[in-house]
Amino acid sequence: MSRASVMSCFSRHGIENSVSDAKTSSEAPRSAPSPRRLSSLLRDLIATSPDAMAVGNGGKLFAVNAALLALFGYEDASEVVGRALADLVAPSDRAMIADRAQRRSVGQDVPAVYQCRGSTREGEEIELQIRSTVYVIEGETYVVLSLSRIDSEVTIPEEDRELYQSLFADNKAIKLLIDPQTGLVVDANEAAVAFYGWPLEQLRNMRINDINTLTDDEVQEEIRNAQSGRRRCFRFRHRTARNEIRDVDVYSGPVTFVGRELLLSIVIDVSEREALRRQLREARQLEAVGRLAGSVAHEFNNLLTVMLGAWSMVERSVGKDHEARRFVEDLGFSSKRAVELARGLLAFSRRQVLQPDALDLNHVVRDLVALLQRAIGSSVTLELDLGDALPESLLDPRQVETVLMNLVLNAADAMPNGGTITIRSRVAESTEGDPGRAGWLSLLVADDGDGMDDETLSRVFEPFFSTKEPGSGTGLGLATVQGIVQQVGGRIDVRSGVGKGTEFEVLLPVVDAASTPLESDAPPPKRAPRIILVEDNDPVRRALMQGL
Repeated sequence: MSRASVMSCFSRHGIENSVSDAKTSSEAPRSAPSPRRLSSLLRDLIATSPDAMAVGNGGKLFAVNAALLALFGYEDASEVVGRALADLVAPSDRAMIADRAQRRSVGQDVPAVYQCRGSTREGEEIELQIRSTVYVIEGETYVVLSLSRIDSEVTIPEEDRELYQSLFADNKAIKLLIDPQTGLVVDANEAAVAFYGWPLEQLRNMRINDINTLTDDEVQEEIRNAQSGRRRCFRFRHRTARNEIRDVDVYSGPVTFVGRELLLSIVIDVSEREALRRQLREARQLEAVGRLAGSVAHEFNNLLTVMLGAWSMVERSVGKDHEARRFVEDLGFSSKRAVELARGLLAFSRRQVLQPDALDLNHVVRDLVALLQRAIGSSVTLELDLGDALPESLLDPRQVETVLMNLVLNAADAMPNGGTITIRSRVAESTEGDPGRAGWLSLLVADDGDGMDDETLSRVFEPFFSTKEPGSGTGLGLATVQGIVQQVGGRIDVRSGVGKGTEFEVLLPVVDAASTPLESDAPPPKRAPRIILVEDNDPVRRALMQGL
């Protein structure tokens, strides 16, 4: 007896299907049979059906037929009756069954037909299509289930195999054949196997839901769009066997193949293109932030100039023993810290005024070592590994000090229990992956701290990004370093790994000796000292004049 026959027989006995679309209803049908008569009727109805059928009541299987026992490999109904439907479902799909039951219990729509993986008595997983119909009789809810096994294999006729091989199996494009009713991957070509990383047999036993990062409902909706022709091109994110998430464009449409209605999907990996687009968007965002930061810092500097000028006058007029002295000192400390922050913003936006000179990099490093060691404390050892006879680089010494201070302090923060920081200078040599390094001046700061994971590493130069506790940093340190280095025409690279420490390498252009002007031995002409002060901002001009 088929499902249609069962429904017809229900009708003859006064049992009406209260919910054809899987909604429940509290309306009692007319002339409903007694519960005892219903129990006998349900068992008789499904017993003669050739389809695998079951009746559920109260979350338990109320009755099953011989076809269902054969499908799952059981010998007697007593092994199944009284158990939950979820017990016949593979563990991976039990959450989905529970979600359907929960949604139905609160009156939400759930599809009457759905697919899931069943689990046989021997533990074998089988693909199932389940059709559920809900009946409410005198306040009792009964669910009639019709289950059928899904055959995912496609048998290619002998006369079509050569054509199929050339157009599908051996084609260089990534291609999948998908059963739109079940979402099963019916077949995949070698390009798909290489891209996704699963063996062909495993890929054929998967559903597209296992690959697509969308929810099951969203996948089904997109399958319907492809089937109907409403859409042909889709942008998805697909999982691979290597635990990667790849951006893909999928061109999908219906095909009739060996008598079956399937979807042919051509998959194009666009991950690299999307990564470049994301980088471009981030670069534009950073450019906008840089312009804003530069404008704010410029105006902020004007205000700070006035504040520091006024503070300097107040400090000179307030004695060391004055009761307001500590407040004046706090004001000076905070104002100077604000100056450093403004300087960092200008460096990040590459709008600060540089005073470059031909410098011996090693000389700057040696002069700064004592200050660096005091800043990082005694638990961290600072080691120098400076190359000999390095060429000069055209740099602003204050900016080199800022770069070194930021890199060393960051390295020290990565080693709260102590460790070693190494500062190394060399003439960079070309490498296989980076031949353009040759001839540049290399300044490397390395630590043996905890290192960074890939996510942190990807954001390390992002302004205002910090892994420190709130209030412990501005998040501008490394962004400032990058801005300074790029402003002088250099570049900065970072290498790190969890548990492997971190290396920041700054590559700086060297001075071309042929283009460096020779210094004159003649003494400068004697002139009367004169200072010309030009400033259109009145408070700033007054503060500067007061400081002269």
